[in-house]
Amino acid sequence: MKQQKYIIASLWSAGSQYIFFALNFLGQIALARLLLPEHFGVMALVLSIQGLLEIALSFSVPMAYMHFKETDTLFSSALTLSFVNWLLLMVITSLSLYPIYYFYQEEVALFIFLITIFRWFSSISSIYIARLEKNLDFKTATLITGIATIVAIVFAVSAAFMGANEYSLLTRELIAPLLIFVIAKFYINIPLNFFNFDRDEVQQLFKYSFKMFFSRGTSVLYQRLPFVFIGTYYTANTLGFVSQIFYLSMLYDRLMASFTQKIAFLFYSHSTANSKESKKGFFYINGFILIAGIPVFILFFFFPEWLLYTLWGEKWLDGAIYLKMMAPFALLYPMYENIKSYFYGHAENEKITYANIVGILSYFTIIFFNSDSYMLSLSFSISLLVMMIFTLPYLWKRLRV
Repeated sequence: MKQQKYIIASLWSAGSQYIFFALNFLGQIALARLLLPEHFGVMALVLSIQGLLEIALSFSVPMAYMHFKETDTLFSSALTLSFVNWLLLMVITSLSLYPIYYFYQEEVALFIFLITIFRWFSSISSIYIARLEKNLDFKTATLITGIATIVAIVFAVSAAFMGANEYSLLTRELIAPLLIFVIAKFYINIPLNFFNFDRDEVQQLFKYSFKMFFSRGTSVLYQRLPFVFIGTYYTANTLGFVSQIFYLSMLYDRLMASFTQKIAFLFYSHSTANSKESKKGFFYINGFILIAGIPVFILFFFFPEWLLYTLWGEKWLDGAIYLKMMAPFALLYPMYENIKSYFYGHAENEKITYANIVGILSYFTIIFFNSDSYMLSLSFSISLLVMMIFTLPYLWKRLRV
């Protein structure tokens, strides 16, 4: 009965996520038509620097909380650890503000500081959401995050319509975590008690969440470091094009995420003793991704101008070359996510850490020898292919059994 409830809740969650995904995408289209590429470039730089600052705290506390059996103090222990993480992030950000202000615009430093403050709501609400998911209430968890995100993007579109420019994008980043916290806190109605924690539980939560530290940290580096590089040595306009084309290229991965991440991870982690079943599932998932992704590749590679003009308007047509270069990335990245889930499910996280490092080195090696603007996107596709090739010997060793 519990397994049936889990399956139903997971399917409901996936379906509702697609609905909210579609609504968010419509909001993104509205923002792209109201704003200029340089406005997205400023926010891309802000979020990329923010992501790099958060690498030092790449601990999955919500995942750790869901892993352990509930006790009278476990929830408070998880809240305490999340709060400490946020305090450390505030210290790191505060120490970094002057260098950021010196090398970039004052606006960038201000945005990073404000987003870091509002990360408090994210760090706390993530535990509340984790409690819902731990109790198999995926329906409520999805509704809370989905509704908050939609409201935030409505505010952002309204601000953009009134001429707020990049500040409209900041509005979205601030309102969403605040609303998620308020709604989750109201629904669950558990007091914020940071003092009713158990020291041993905090240590256990930290040790478990630390297992994902290096793989998560290097994943953030792979996606964020190139944007910081582009924001430093190229124009905000160029970063705006590259970052938004990257967003488009990740849409197919987001559509496949329920299969390549949640379902795949659970499947691989529960079939470690059955290598044939695990092997069959791996090839089925990647085969499905490849076949379903062919239209995406064709659309990106052969019709980039039409796609950008239809979705975002004429001012984005200069990004067609970037979209064309990202076509292989759009097709292959969901397959790489399936590879990641395979290694995570078999407790071999270090393989993904190594692959991410190889990908980072590949990206910047390519840029070093050819710094033309179109290579900023093509390097993502090439480096991803290098990462996947790097994992082949490890996959072969496991899948040949």
